[in-house]
Amino acid sequence: DPRQLLFLSFPAFSGNVNQVMSPPATYLLLAMTAFVMTLWQGRANDSNAKNMAIINDLCDLIQVATGKTDHLPKPDLENSDLTSLEIINMSLAEDEWKKGIPTEEQASGKQTDPCDKGPEPAACKELRSKWIAAKKATETAANFPNKKKLSEDNLRSTLRKSAAETVALLIEQAKHVKTEYNANDKPRLEYVTQRLDGEVKTALYGKADAGPADGNLCDIAASTSRAKTCKIEDKAQTLCVAAVCICAKGSTQNSDICDSQLTATVTDWANENLKTAFGAIKAKCNNLPPRQLTAHNLITALDKLLAKSTANTEADAAAAVVLGTGATNTAPCKDEDQKGCVDLTALTAKKRQHPQKRH
Repeated sequence: DPRQLLFLSFPAFSGNVNQVMSPPATYLLLAMTAFVMTLWQGRANDSNAKNMAIINDLCDLIQVATGKTDHLPKPDLENSDLTSLEIINMSLAEDEWKKGIPTEEQASGKQTDPCDKGPEPAACKELRSKWIAAKKATETAANFPNKKKLSEDNLRSTLRKSAAETVALLIEQAKHVKTEYNANDKPRLEYVTQRLDGEVKTALYGKADAGPADGNLCDIAASTSRAKTCKIEDKAQTLCVAAVCICAKGSTQNSDICDSQLTATVTDWANENLKTAFGAIKAKCNNLPPRQLTAHNLITALDKLLAKSTANTEADAAAAVVLGTGATNTAPCKDEDQKGCVDLTALTAKKRQHPQKRH
């Protein structure tokens, strides 16, 4: 719909297209519509737009896969609440018991460490260090809620013992939450912050340490022929190669089939490095707005792309499933003018061999 295209290009005109407009605004709208339609027709004729929708979806998938992850929490839990509870708990402890906790200076000055005589010296020392720190923290009002220390009247109150028991229970619950988090949620967040980037780059560009320069990302050589390179079980399992297969010119492919403004060329499909051809495609992808990396966005982008796969029904062609425009040959993604695709046939065969159970 040209109206939708117009509204996407000119946000000032967003709204109800049927609402009453003043004559000058109507004339301007008509003029801009004619301009956009002319531009669109000039850039999207049959010879240069066969795979435009596919490359747009592929670019969207790249934008999602390399998208922002700043919406995710940091892997390490904030411990300030637990620390505050431990300080309050220490302030409620019996005075005689607290007297037995040394200061930092006293603990460091001892020549013999009582913890060394116990069954678990390391655990003993860790617990003692926490007690020493908590006892010292009770001396500072800023470490308490509302920056107020418990008064002597509070500490002499009959409620002191029940308050201490309640705080101790809260501490145990907080420790349980932290233990469960460290065992289950933290590893997932660490995966996102530490390993996901490398795995995404491997899927997109063939290696985990792919550099930032667009022209060097897809440092992968073609394999024997376009037909072989563009098989999903061969080089096209890497997304950047799939993009080149869908858009690039070749020895007999002399049309820009993704966009008249996008020219990606591979002169030798036997062994030419594909990084330059993909660099031209990546430059187009960079024009899309940045995306946020979430499971929903990633699955949606992938499904949207794969939904455009079709059975190759060209005359004299072997049965195949392709993403793009299949060739009129027994090799469905062979180098041919105004054709370009990724051969997904092997992927569908594997699905037949290993049917997914539905619950």
